[in-house]
Amino acid sequence: MYGPLKKITLREMIVERIKELIIAQKIKPGEKLPSERELARQMRVSRSAVREAIMVLSSLRLVEVRQGEGTFVNKITIDSFVDQTILGLLVAKDINLKLFEVRRAIETNTAAIAAERATPSDLEKIFQQMVLMEDFISQRSRGYLKADFDFHLAIAKATQNEIFVHILSSFAGSLVKCWEQTLFDKQILERAQNYHRKIFSCIEARDSEGATEAMHGHLDFLEEALEQLEGSLGEK
Repeated sequence: MYGPLKKITLREMIVERIKELIIAQKIKPGEKLPSERELARQMRVSRSAVREAIMVLSSLRLVEVRQGEGTFVNKITIDSFVDQTILGLLVAKDINLKLFEVRRAIETNTAAIAAERATPSDLEKIFQQMVLMEDFISQRSRGYLKADFDFHLAIAKATQNEIFVHILSSFAGSLVKCWEQTLFDKQILERAQNYHRKIFSCIEARDSEGATEAMHGHLDFLEEALEQLEGSLGEK
């Protein structure tokens, strides 16, 4: 009758707390949030957890991160509530299975369309994120998570269709949650990076079919790798 309790991560707790303050207008639109360091101090959590929470809030368009200025509260829109609904669905049971089904439906198509429509500027942005990932893999840095997401987002932007961008952005937090398990396995990261190179090469070569196949292979590999990681963690 009561059912199992949902596990809530620290990042999700921070997101909910800040979201409540924004919706209750205790933090007004246009107001600047405290720095990551200050939020971490006040909430007694790590700066990395705050950083991930801000990324989720940004993907929900509740806040805007301005380079060199800080994080500012946005005016709440209908789109914000739609994004929150999507995020709520993605913390449900069998998250990985559901997420990869959606990603295959969307990202195999974005890769194919990007191969047809990407501008030189789009190609440069995709390439830049690929280079960033190379650096972060060698450093075992959490910056890899953002660079990985930005790589896929840059491909969506290269379709010249903002709806693809919006859909992918809507589940940024859940993507990070899946990917963060791979950070300590360099072999997985390096194999995933091989797929990233194939995807980029196909898009650059205007090979839609090859881009689709490379993206499909990438997602198949990542899903299998995550299942194996979860299985090994469950045995410990």
